[in-house]
Amino acid sequence: MATEHRNIPDAERHEPKGISTALTGQVYRSNGSASGAWKDDIIAVSGILDDVSSPSSTIIPIPADCTVVSIKSVLGGAITLANSVITITRGGDNATVATYNVNFTGSGEGVTFNATPSGNATLTASTHNYLKVTTDGGSTTTAKLFITIKLKVVE
Repeated sequence: MATEHRNIPDAERHEPKGISTALTGQVYRSNGSASGAWKDDIIAVSGILDDVSSPSSTIIPIPADCTVVSIKSVLGGAITLANSVITITRGGDNATVATYNVNFTGSGEGVTFNATPSGNATLTASTHNYLKVTTDGGSTTTAKLFITIKLKVVE
């Protein structure tokens, strides 16, 4: 009588199919139905600028060697008069990863702004340690800016 593969105890199972062709940094993600696929290991780190309308910055720690994939910001309220320019740099060498505008026109609670890295997106945790998010404070009216940065782990 044959044993169904799904009934084999974990200790007697082999590595998942496709492990020999999985790329560095990929992880196997199960789909809950006894299957899955190799995917990039994506993590997210977050920070908050307490007032996008006042020149300030926040630091977001980097937990692993990684590459910045995307940046998403969400406004906590409307801003007025002018745009605020957001600059993201990496720790260790202050190299610019991305720069983008938080526009006052159409701003309000929940309005999102997306950015992609323009360079210097590769981060070595032991060298760069963190990302620094800075606002030039070009706008007026106090509003928080919530930032989430997606990172592809490359360890």
